[in-house]
Amino acid sequence: MDLQTIIICTAIASMTLCFTMGMAWQSHKASNYIFHWMCAGACFLVSNLTAFVCIKFDVQGLLHPGIANVLYMAGHAFITSGIALYIYGKAPPYLATGVALFTLLLHLSPDFRGSVDARFIILTPVVVMLSGASITMLWHTAMRKKGRFLWPLLITITIFALQMLIRTVALLTSHDALAFTGNDIFQIAGSLAVITFISMLAVTLNYVINGEHQQMLKKLSDTDFLTGWLNRKALEPCALSCRETAQRTGHTFGIIIFDVDHFKAINDKWGHHAGDVALQQITSRAKDIVRDEDNCFRIGGEEFLIILTRCDAEQLQRVSERLRQSVASRPVMMNDKPMNITISIGSALSRHDDSGWQALFDRADKALYQSKAEGRNTVSISEPEHAAEVWQ
Repeated sequence: MDLQTIIICTAIASMTLCFTMGMAWQSHKASNYIFHWMCAGACFLVSNLTAFVCIKFDVQGLLHPGIANVLYMAGHAFITSGIALYIYGKAPPYLATGVALFTLLLHLSPDFRGSVDARFIILTPVVVMLSGASITMLWHTAMRKKGRFLWPLLITITIFALQMLIRTVALLTSHDALAFTGNDIFQIAGSLAVITFISMLAVTLNYVINGEHQQMLKKLSDTDFLTGWLNRKALEPCALSCRETAQRTGHTFGIIIFDVDHFKAINDKWGHHAGDVALQQITSRAKDIVRDEDNCFRIGGEEFLIILTRCDAEQLQRVSERLRQSVASRPVMMNDKPMNITISIGSALSRHDDSGWQALFDRADKALYQSKAEGRNTVSISEPEHAAEVWQ
């Protein structure tokens, strides 16, 4: 396989990556990470086109291999910065620019431009470090969330980085110098690896984008638009997962159900907009009390449910009471006028002999009705004997 054929194949793979990411970015303009991946494809493409023209017309000097390598290195930096944007919402500023300038400065030296060995030995660690940063980010995120959409990309970058390391070790232990001819087995293997890597990037990055879109659609379908809490549709899968975890680990979890007292009267007196504002403020205060791992649901007009993961009876009672006080102690302001609002709460703790999560829900629901029967603005904790202890 001659060098020009290799470059053409790499350019085609790069064009596919650039075009695929460009089309995805047109559909998701707010997703800046896709723009970075499109820029990576563009850098790889222009890098190969530059190399092809220079070899075809025997152009030497800074343009080749200098500019071609600058764009190639910038492409790898754009991949890493795009992954950082996707995962953390921000990326190291001017990463691609810094990598490109570093590469350009190296190529200002005629000795560096003229030595394939020097270029490979110095630039390869930079690519490996960029890949290592991407691998680290993807690994930590894949182990916590979004896992199934990230694994193909993680595997692709890992294999590419490993082959780069293997080739570097092989070069350092070899007594033969590299030649930029394209017919050396060492060069051919590296070129085929780059072609495969860029081609797989087009596939795996698109898989990540589609996965993110699916998760966003699912989140929208499972989220209450007014409060931002999960809706009743999302309750059962989450409750089942909590119960399975509790059975596996031996820990207990709790359910808190609360209802806004006299909510119809609030709507009648203040208007439905005021009722919406009240629900938003109540849920905001509740969210400040619970932990990030706890799950919050709006299961009715003015009825809400919180699943406390890994909690005991004391924690359940303490959180329930804090929730009641957070609403009762501070009025909701509407047009500079205070609305005094209270909530009634029913809570229950899971038991090993529960027939299912619905049994826990029923106990908490009965405790809620007892709170209302006791005069509202109270907390009732369901006891194992199905009695309820009332706190006010």
